Amino acid sequence: MLTCSSTLDPNQTIPTLNMIALGIVILLSVGIPIYAFLMSKRQFLGRWQLLFFGATNFLVVEFFLTNLILFLPFLIPGFQDIPAKYPLPYSILCVLLVGAISEIGRYIILGIGLKEYPSIGTSAMFATGTATTHALLLIAWNALQSLLICLTINQTGLQELIAAAGEEADEMLLSLEPLFTVSWLTYLSSGIHVAANFILHFSISMIFFAVIKNNAPTYLLGLAIGLRALYELPTYLYTYGILFPSAFVAELFVVAIAAAIGYIGWKLTHQYCAEDIENLHWDPYGGSPKKQTPFPKFNENIKK
Repeated sequence: MLTCSSTLDPNQTIPTLNMIALGIVILLSVGIPIYAFLMSKRQFLGRWQLLFFGATNFLVVEFFLTNLILFLPFLIPGFQDIPAKYPLPYSILCVLLVGAISEIGRYIILGIGLKEYPSIGTSAMFATGTATTHALLLIAWNALQSLLICLTINQTGLQELIAAAGEEADEMLLSLEPLFTVSWLTYLSSGIHVAANFILHFSISMIFFAVIKNNAPTYLLGLAIGLRALYELPTYLYTYGILFPSAFVAELFVVAIAAAIGYIGWKLTHQYCAEDIENLHWDPYGGSPKKQTPFPKFNENIKK
């Protein structure tokens, strides 16, 4: 029965660290979006309606349109062999396409939102909507499914699941094998990716606000596409077995790139959007609301 998955011992269970890591991933995938929403609303005075613009950007552009365009070439006879023969050029081409499609789509949809609500809070809430949809639909949902399967395996026992699966036991074992073999660090990297993704979307959305509303140089659009391509590159290189020995190491590079993008976005935001930030009565360096001068008491000047 174990002919196609002989490394799996029917008596083994899912390591506790793996399930703890999955739980942390779920908490981060929910907690970070909540924090980002509160910050966008309170600090940047963003309108909650822009969450839907951001969600639309992720679902229509980043998820559906990007994947569709990357998939279409595989319908061409013989193209299926190209990724295996030329993994590095193919990876570079993919990340450039992802960067161009995603950021052109962001520019268009964010521009529509800024026509309705022309404030810097629009970019903040838009970025929150995009990154939150990604975190909940891809990271949190997959982690929750994996955690539930792990709990079922440990409570029921793999032997009973094999018996219940019958003739489909081999296929089931192949699908379950990653749960036993993947390190808890790999799971935890998914939670780290949530934070990195928020930094990416906030930074690029603020750059686009500077271009659309404050007449910042248009070459920043090309810079945004390049930064997005660089952010996606480690994942594609790992997928095709280039450079990175594990998903966790690749994710560390993603985090480092996200930190660099965050710094660039922070500098450009304060260079081109300083007045917008000041109009929010928000201290860009301290990060706390300024105290407003209290309204003078009635007859105070008369008494003097």
